[in-house]
Amino acid sequence: MTTLLGSTSPLRRLPSNLNPRQRGWLDGLRISFEVADLSMRRLLVMLAEMSQDPGGNKLQAQPELFPAAFADAWSFVDSTWRIHELLDRPSIHFATAGSGPTVRALNFKKSVRHFQGARNGMQHLDTKGVKMAEAGFPVWGSLHWVALLEADGSRGLVCTMISGPSLDGTYHMINPTIHEIRGPIDLIELRAFGQVIEISKTYELVIQLAREFEAALEPQFGSHPTSPSDILLSIEFDAPPSADTLYDAVAKNSNVP
Repeated sequence: MTTLLGSTSPLRRLPSNLNPRQRGWLDGLRISFEVADLSMRRLLVMLAEMSQDPGGNKLQAQPELFPAAFADAWSFVDSTWRIHELLDRPSIHFATAGSGPTVRALNFKKSVRHFQGARNGMQHLDTKGVKMAEAGFPVWGSLHWVALLEADGSRGLVCTMISGPSLDGTYHMINPTIHEIRGPIDLIELRAFGQVIEISKTYELVIQLAREFEAALEPQFGSHPTSPSDILLSIEFDAPPSADTLYDAVAKNSNVP
């Protein structure tokens, strides 16, 4: 699975003379796209691993898969909501050569506006999480997905992963017969704080929105000199010898016991 933004994406090659405010918004948007993409790709890998072992043996041997899956699911929610917020900034609108958000941007915002309730709940876990626990719900929510066991879709698994016990003993399971399944792992949902976050569906919207920005920016930025999108600096150093090392060196070259 390739990354969402390639090395030649105009979102990675902003003009060096771009207005600082516009650069700031576009950099924020670009990194939010990339974090959402990275979170989704990692989540797909982890859910695929767990789906190959429905008995839970792998999860017992690698318990870190459980928090890792929830970490990436929540990272996806957070980055997607950040994209929602950045689309409100007037400095973004120039990118699509219009005076306001495009139809696709407006549809994206409408589709994810309920993410705020879940995101705010996680951000204020110290208070909202307690209320969820008292009501009998897992504080980090539950993950749900469908995994195909046969490429033709004739056999599969419906999976639910819960971050702690559900005190009322109720567990939601996806009905795969009423959905189109478009990949080995699909229909991923995060249910938390009274919200249903359709991760797989939202990821498709993220891809479409990123492509729209790239298509709009390419003709505007193509002839301008660009500056690096990211910079890594490193300095090699030699650590000075410790006091013990110096003492040993002196002792070896002297008659002092």
